[in-house]
Amino acid sequence: MQYKLSFSKTALKNLLKSSTNKRKAILEKLEQLKLSPYKENNNIKKLIGHNGYRLEIIG
Repeated sequence: MQYKLSFSKTALKNLLKSSTNKRKAILEKLEQLKLSPYKENNNIKKLIGHNGYRLEIIG
């Protein structure tokens, strides 16, 4: 099962302002996450007090 990603206006604005390399890394990681969201080494954590997750991208 593949999930659908949605971005807040702020997140989309920040993504578009990012450098090309950083934006590419973020989008690649999000594509991997869509395909395998429960993989143990996804570097995601549930946010405390918010309805969402934090995705850490190293590199």
